[in-house]
Amino acid sequence: MNKPLIVTYHNIPELVDGCLVLSEPAMDMIGLRDYSASLVIPNRASAEMDNWMLRDSATVPEAIADTVEHYAQLERSENGSTLILSHPVLEEWLEGSSGFYIAYSTIGMRIVRIKEENTGPYAKQNVLATLISEDGEVFVGTNLCRNPQKECPRDTFGMKSGEGYHLCEEICQQRSHAEVDAITQAGEKAKGGIIYLTGHQYACGNCSSCAEQASVKTINVRNERIG
Repeated sequence: MNKPLIVTYHNIPELVDGCLVLSEPAMDMIGLRDYSASLVIPNRASAEMDNWMLRDSATVPEAIADTVEHYAQLERSENGSTLILSHPVLEEWLEGSSGFYIAYSTIGMRIVRIKEENTGPYAKQNVLATLISEDGEVFVGTNLCRNPQKECPRDTFGMKSGEGYHLCEEICQQRSHAEVDAITQAGEKAKGGIIYLTGHQYACGNCSSCAEQASVKTINVRNERIG
């Protein structure tokens, strides 16, 4: 089984002078070492959106290339140990947020801001589910917890993979898995949509059932072979 693409969680204080500092190990895993300062946000991204997709400019379709307003600079730090991401309104966009996720792919990264206080990431792994409706609207679900733990209770109790998901809600107070969160946000617009799962190898039985009931077309797991 291929490894899932990485998802990282960041606290707002991790911004330095309005820039996001990304660690070298993460860069190794996602291949961003080869990126030039060419990540862009299409014009339709706005301050009201809770997620931004920053794409390698080489992958932006010609049809929307002339709508690009802002370029995000991605540069290696002086000591070479980190990469620094800067964008004209990144700090302003994240103002008032409690933290943010970044889902990495071979064409760029999606940043998802979190505005809920007293929440945090799931101890075992960060997961994002990006649901794209038939009309192109984007809904991003997370596996955020209201009572985050330092160690996953499923590991503490020796649960096998796929077992003990009830502990996520009972102990971590996780409102739902990322797939269900995305479907809930989309509502009727989930019908016919596609979910791209990042950070996990598969959708559990409950998430698959929920997707089927909502008439989601398919769930695609984004791994190291899929951009």
